[in-house]
Amino acid sequence: MKKNEQLLDAVGGIDDRHVNEADQTRGKRALRKAAIRWGAGICAAAVVVVGVGVALGRTPSYAIVEVEYPYMAPYPNMEGSSEEVNASYEAWADSRDELSVRLDDEQKEILVNFTKKMLPVLLAGNDGENLVTSPLNVYMALSMLAELTGGESRAQIEALLGVSGEELRTLANALWRNQYANDGARTCIPANSIWLREGVKWNQEPLDVLASSYYASSYQGDFGSDGYTKAMKSWLNEQTGGLLSDYVEDIQPDANTILTLLSTVYYKTKWYSEFDPDETTDGVFHGASGDVDAEFMHYETDEVYYWGDTFAAVRHTIDEGGYMWFVLPDEGMDFDELLADEGLLDMLSGASYKNYKRLIVNKSIPKFDVSSSLDLSEIMTGLGITDVFDRFAADFTPLVAGDQNAYLSGATHAERVAIDEEGITAASYVEMTMYGAAPPPDERVEIVFDRPFLFVITERNSIPLFAGVVNNP
Repeated sequence: MKKNEQLLDAVGGIDDRHVNEADQTRGKRALRKAAIRWGAGICAAAVVVVGVGVALGRTPSYAIVEVEYPYMAPYPNMEGSSEEVNASYEAWADSRDELSVRLDDEQKEILVNFTKKMLPVLLAGNDGENLVTSPLNVYMALSMLAELTGGESRAQIEALLGVSGEELRTLANALWRNQYANDGARTCIPANSIWLREGVKWNQEPLDVLASSYYASSYQGDFGSDGYTKAMKSWLNEQTGGLLSDYVEDIQPDANTILTLLSTVYYKTKWYSEFDPDETTDGVFHGASGDVDAEFMHYETDEVYYWGDTFAAVRHTIDEGGYMWFVLPDEGMDFDELLADEGLLDMLSGASYKNYKRLIVNKSIPKFDVSSSLDLSEIMTGLGITDVFDRFAADFTPLVAGDQNAYLSGATHAERVAIDEEGITAASYVEMTMYGAAPPPDERVEIVFDRPFLFVITERNSIPLFAGVVNNP
């Protein structure tokens, strides 16, 4: 069985116990031999795995640095006396405000430029298949990789990220804190860890930087040993609530590996206005590979309708802030052409909204569960990050002391997204009727997502957290 199939089986086979446990756990990210890999499951779990080889759970015996995530007071309990409700709200608001960091205009512009550059590449050439990605997680993973490299290797990564040096870690920390939430109502937990090989001389400074700026824990042991492999798998399962257990079980670190960086994002939220299950109807989705049966959710309200030269779009509000965009390309247009539309990219990244009108919008959105995987190393090299993959050019000296001949051995990306009447679980799927550049009717419009479409989940500061192309729900 292929790894991506095992990943999907792992996510699809979870039970309610795992979901409940996952509500209390942290998300993660990862670097290991031969992959940057993403996985998203219920409550949006995303995993990045990047590996550094030679010629390149909570396991205290292996721990070098273990970080603690910030405390967030529970979402206000609206039951009880007015004094109790007010106290609950004030405690929640105080912890939220203490944690939150606002991104300044320059930082927002950096992220907008990165999103506009990466979305067309990450979602390119789907050939009728579903595609899912997370620009936020890719940005954070590349930022961490930059902290471990030097010279031209780091310069190439920073050129893509649009910021360098101390400004990079300041932005990454602000982005982490801006997105982090774990109050029982909304969960968005980016997390990281680094696993080092016993006996390799490493420098403490970058580990301290990753702990303080990226909330990354560090561990050390013998790659290939049963104990160290079990500890790594336990850590991953804990951080993803067991959602990716089959994929995790398939991980067998090579003895030549000197570093594994694990990076995940765990996400769960509800709609601000839920879809009524009694209104859900059976229908037909005209997919890229033919018609398929689908369950369509319906919602009618006074809201903003958007359109451009190549698309029409609506959005549905996420509880506690953020939106899920549903974008339908013009009939006959492929998604590569759609994602080349600057107006669309500006809209999705929050840079500008050109054509929009407030109407009565009747939208029909199919429930969906989509997933995909891709080779991220090809994307990285295509965007100019080449030295880290070359054993003779790669520079990992900030972390690895001496001549270890270390290089990045590969990178893949996988993720899963699903939506239903209550909210977003594991990410999301979208569909919509398009009108091209023409304005909508004066009073109301009906939007039916019954053919391939684009979805984007934007969180605080209009940052795209997850995005994807749905060809078949």
